[in-house]
Amino acid sequence: MRATIAACRGLASTAMAGVLLLGQSTVSLGQSDVPGLFDIPLGIDASIGYLYDDNVTRAPSGPDKLSDQFYSLNASKTFAFPVTDFTRLSLEAFGGGELAVKHSNLGNVFGGIQAAFQYRGSTEFDAPTFSLFARGLGEHFGSDLRSGYRLTAGVSARQPITETLGVFGALARTWRNANNSVFDTHENSALASVDWTIAPYGTLTFTGEYRRGTLVSTGQKTLTIIDIAQAFVNDDVFTSPQMIDYRFEAKSWLTTLDYNLPINATSALDLSWRWVQTTSTEKASFPGGGALKYFDNQFNVVLLVRF
Repeated sequence: MRATIAACRGLASTAMAGVLLLGQSTVSLGQSDVPGLFDIPLGIDASIGYLYDDNVTRAPSGPDKLSDQFYSLNASKTFAFPVTDFTRLSLEAFGGGELAVKHSNLGNVFGGIQAAFQYRGSTEFDAPTFSLFARGLGEHFGSDLRSGYRLTAGVSARQPITETLGVFGALARTWRNANNSVFDTHENSALASVDWTIAPYGTLTFTGEYRRGTLVSTGQKTLTIIDIAQAFVNDDVFTSPQMIDYRFEAKSWLTTLDYNLPINATSALDLSWRWVQTTSTEKASFPGGGALKYFDNQFNVVLLVRF
C-alpha cells in the first residue's frame, strides 16, 4: 500500500499522486481478488502523516526560501465494479487536510473523487494493466487566494516483471482553478516508477517524473520575476515582508524514493523523499537576465491503516 497523502501546495503534487496510486493499487482483473495486506470488510484507508518541506515558497534562494512542517490526516474508500471479464470501473472517494506549523494559512482541507476504467487482457501473471483515469479535487486553504479545485486526466499502465519487481508509467494533464487567477495553472506530466518488494521487509519504489506547464512561486519582487511572470498578486500568507505570488511557464524534474514497511495485517509505515528541480522556460529579456530556477526537498512519514 502507498501513502494517500495529498500535498496541496505548489508543485501540484496531487496531479500525479493519484495517478501513481492508481497504478500501484491495481489488482488482477478477470479473476477473484487475492486477499491483500489490508483486506478488511470496511475497506476504509486512513493515514496520518508528517511532512517537512524545505522550500514552501518555491523560491530560487536567499531569504525568500522558507521551510515549514505539515501534519496530515486523510481517509479514502474505493469501490470496484466489474464491467466484463477483463475490465472494471474503479471509483475512489477521498478527503482530508493538512495543518501547517509555521505558516498556518498554508493549511488546508480537501476532498474529491477519482475514477479509472481498467483493462487487463488475461489472468496470466505477466499481463499488463491499462487505465484511463480522471480525478477531481476541491481544496480550501487558510489563504483565500489558493482555494479552488484541480482536475487531472490521463492514461497509465502497470507491468509485472517478476513476483517482486514491477514497473508503472503514466501520462496526464492537470488543470487548476483558484479564487485568484494567478493560481490558475495547467501542466502536462510523464511519470515512470519501479517497485521492488522484499518480503517480509516491504517495498522500495523509485519514481521519476517530468512536468511542463505553468506554476506559481512566491517571493519578493525582482526585475527577473517581473519580466518573466505572466501574472502576479500580493500574497496573503507571506506578508512580513510582503511577497508576491507569480505565475510563469516552467519545466520540472521530480524524483521520489519511497519505502513502505508493513507493520501488521492492517497497518504500514511509509517513508519517502522527494527532490524537485524547476526551471522557467523563458529568460529575462534585459541584458544579463537569466531564468528562474529553484530546488525543493520534501521528507514524508506516513502511518497507514485500513479499517
